[in-house]
Amino acid sequence: MSLFSFLFPNKPEETSSWSQTQREALVDLLYLSIYIDNHLSLVEEKKVEDELKKADWDGLHSSSLYAQAAINRARDAKSNVRIKSEYLANIAERLDEKKITALEALDAVLSSDGTDKKEAAFLKEVRSAFKL
Repeated sequence: MSLFSFLFPNKPEETSSWSQTQREALVDLLYLSIYIDNHLSLVEEKKVEDELKKADWDGLHSSSLYAQAAINRARDAKSNVRIKSEYLANIAERLDEKKITALEALDAVLSSDGTDKKEAAFLKEVRSAFKL
């Protein structure tokens, strides 16, 4: 079973209950999590990229282009507390009722190579931003 099968159904007759806006918010969150600890984990990045390749992506741009932009936003956000806080608030708003599922996906990505102190603190920060 795919890590994000709830988000990107494998069968054409299945449809995701996620809007494109929510998908994009999750991608933004997951790429931020990869860059947050200043340790680029290839395991984490591959997990996100593999799922994006399978995605039922319906955005204005391809999932690859969106991912590149998400990486740039993540790099900007990780180095500035105010920008990161605003970015997380924006992600929370776009996720809407999918915050809990997104938090579970985030935890799965962070724990894929072991969760360090910075990642644990980030998970706590996300919970707070999501008001969970």
